[in-house]
Amino acid sequence: FDAAKSLFPVRVAVIDSGIDLGHPELRSRVVAKRSFVGGSVDDQLGHGTFVAGEIAAIADNGVGIAGLAPPARLVIAKVVGADGSISPRAEARAIRWAVRQRARVINLSFGSMRNPGGSDGYSSAERRAIEFAVRRGVLVVAAVGNGNDAPTKPWPYASYPAAFPHVLGVSAYGRSGRVPMFSNRDSQYVDLTAPGMDMVSLFPRALTKTFTDCAEQGYSVCGTKEYRHADGTSFSSPQVAAAAALLLG
Repeated sequence: FDAAKSLFPVRVAVIDSGIDLGHPELRSRVVAKRSFVGGSVDDQLGHGTFVAGEIAAIADNGVGIAGLAPPARLVIAKVVGADGSISPRAEARAIRWAVRQRARVINLSFGSMRNPGGSDGYSSAERRAIEFAVRRGVLVVAAVGNGNDAPTKPWPYASYPAAFPHVLGVSAYGRSGRVPMFSNRDSQYVDLTAPGMDMVSLFPRALTKTFTDCAEQGYSVCGTKEYRHADGTSFSSPQVAAAAALLLG
């Protein structure tokens, strides 16, 4: 008896940089897809594929990694532009679309720095879209942010959207169990913490193939430098989203 296979396949929205649709570890996992920045959902940066792998990579296939919620089905919304930027308007449209695609959980592995004493990245469009999702019973999970570019470290404020009401904010911890300096602190908006240092997941095969001497093609260990030993609250959030999908299933 396989308990995981008996669970109802909950839909999890990955609102991110897209996905490697043909990745063998994601076969039959994607049930809806759309780009909100033009073009296809093809992931040219790697972030979205990494996040999707943590949630739903095939388990028990004898290769690579296993996602934390193998029964989950993915709703993919591409909102990251080629330059790595995210338009709050595109994000808001993607959140509403994901809700209409029957996503029960939405993962937002990005953030805009919040600074109560100065300018910050607050977006009313982002907030309204999240309220739309919450009112319809969708769980929104978000990374609390990395304070690498903050005025001080560690930064004591969770980023938006994690700092909006009813969003489950996730910080990172490392192998030692301690919270690293990059992970934002916040006594009000950090709800849970999950592993976020030296992470391994899927990576677009179009990006790993440039490293021809690396045997683990399609995985982040063969990815670009910042993903080979990936750190960040971005990679903590999808673990919580995956756990929620299992609970809901």
